[in-house]
Amino acid sequence: MTIADFTSQFEEQILMLGKGQLNPQFVLKDSRNWDSMAIIETISLIDDNLNTEISSEHLLGCKTFGDILNLLGDKLQ
Repeated sequence: MTIADFTSQFEEQILMLGKGQLNPQFVLKDSRNWDSMAIIETISLIDDNLNTEISSEHLLGCKTFGDILNLLGDKLQ
């Protein structure tokens, strides 16, 4: 999965933002949709598409979307 594909899916399916609104500096808590359900959906998105497991504790430690990208590191192309 590419960074662009992950960003698009995260933006539209999890945060329910319009296309192009998400960038690495986006503060997750600024979205009313970033809640416990979104964390579960993010874990599922990562597991299904990147075949890797991320804990909810790791996601809770992410303050920005860029933090999530950094957490995934080289898993994204």
